[in-house]
Amino acid sequence: MSHSKNMNAEIVEERRIGRPPGVVGDETRRRLLDASKTVFAKSGYKEASNRLIAAAAGITTGAIYHYYPSKQALFLAVHGELQEEQLSRLNPVVDSSATLREALSKIVETMVEGRIKDPHSTEFFSVVRFEARRNPDISSALEDSSWLRLYDRLVALGVRTGEVQPEMARALKAVLAVFLLGYTQHAAEASPSGQDAAVRGILHLLEGRLMSAPSDNLAHG
Repeated sequence: MSHSKNMNAEIVEERRIGRPPGVVGDETRRRLLDASKTVFAKSGYKEASNRLIAAAAGITTGAIYHYYPSKQALFLAVHGELQEEQLSRLNPVVDSSATLREALSKIVETMVEGRIKDPHSTEFFSVVRFEARRNPDISSALEDSSWLRLYDRLVALGVRTGEVQPEMARALKAVLAVFLLGYTQHAAEASPSGQDAAVRGILHLLEGRLMSAPSDNLAHG
């Protein structure tokens, strides 16, 4: 059976239960993206076959091509959607924060909420950079301009409030990248208790409560 016949058969079946044609396509695309996100996160890019993705989405392999011309396009679509969703939650945090420390604390809380709501997104993000480096056809997933703009906004907030000296801007942006990338990787691998400890530690660090100055005895010993 051809790809178009497979897809038409699925549409006919879904219409039988009363859903309008446009809704059928939207729902199938949503299932496909959600299933792809999970399969790519668990299996990696090369090992994530159309058969595995189709089975997870509850569609035929031929139906995938009705929405995306290749696995490459599907992977990049998942990545692009998740990037947009995450940045749409994080950018308003900067707008609503009076200080850099407040913004970073809210970003941590927002990312924790996102992980709880959709752990598969965190798992996908934890492997995407590795997969994009070893598979040149999806290397565009390494493009970071949107994140760099977020870092620029955070640094500008810190400079404006006096929390960051202008000459430290570059160093801070590098630290922000390490922080957000490291958080994502840890969140995908840690146990719930380990992740909770990490989040509390990050918040304590931002508040200046994670470490104290060396004791007098040590300093003068």
